[in-house]
Amino acid sequence: RYGTVTGVQTCALPISGSGDSMTERIVVGVDGGGTKTDVCVVTETGAVRAFVSGGGSNWESVGLAGAGECLHGLIEMALRQL
Repeated sequence: RYGTVTGVQTCALPISGSGDSMTERIVVGVDGGGTKTDVCVVTETGAVRAFVSGGGSNWESVGLAGAGECLHGLIEMALRQL
């Protein structure tokens, strides 16, 4: 299920825990710039579930393809931590 909360796209994903599978709503936040990009995954209540950093994702610096690759890779890496 998808919904918009104050302009933020949200979704419910299955999360693997200590053996039992559960569903938890999460938000993925991205702070992308010319020299570094941070990706943070939090729950609806604000609990940080994952955080990763990587290289720059500013499309003017790395191009559209480079920005897309950076964002895709970091978001995928963060979601794998769940």
